[in-house]
Amino acid sequence: MSQSFKFKKAERLKNHHLLAALFTSGKSFSAYPLRVVYIPIEEAGPFPAQFSLSVSKKKFRLAVDRNRLRRQIREAYRLHKHRLYEDLTSKDKRIALMILYVAKEEKSYKDIEQSMKRIIKGLKKAVV
Repeated sequence: MSQSFKFKKAERLKNHHLLAALFTSGKSFSAYPLRVVYIPIEEAGPFPAQFSLSVSKKKFRLAVDRNRLRRQIREAYRLHKHRLYEDLTSKDKRIALMILYVAKEEKSYKDIEQSMKRIIKGLKKAVV
């Protein structure tokens, strides 16, 4: 089976009930400059993880800066999610997760990618 590096629309977390549950009963940990909040979910779906992200408008006033950070985070997730998906599908588990950018200044893509790798490794340990 060839692995797909695409980030499909069905992988996005848009359900308001799940987003609310993330912040009321979700677990979290940090890998600076990112923080992840996650919960296991029961609903069946085409993907083992649903993903959302947030960059603070208070810390980054210009939309250009927020959008650049979002693109970089989404790209890092897209390139490394297959590691998480392999473990989740083998254990038949599903999760909803949200990535928050917590740094007060823009970090390089290399820092964001390293942080994303640590987050995926941490999620594999915590969920699987």
